Amino acid sequence: MKKGDVIILSDGNKATVIFGNESDYQYSCIVKLENGQLKVVEEKNLSFSNS
Repeated sequence: MKKGDVIILSDGNKATVIFGNESDYQYSCIVKLENGQLKVVEEKNLSFSNS
């Protein structure tokens, strides 16, 4: 995933990738949800990270 990609999360929400593979995060990315919240998402299953 790259910055600017729009993805569908495992819970069905749409999100825009803010930081993806081009950053130092190897297995996760930071996304902005439609409601403006920023979240860390695990790339493997497109769900929110618990960390």
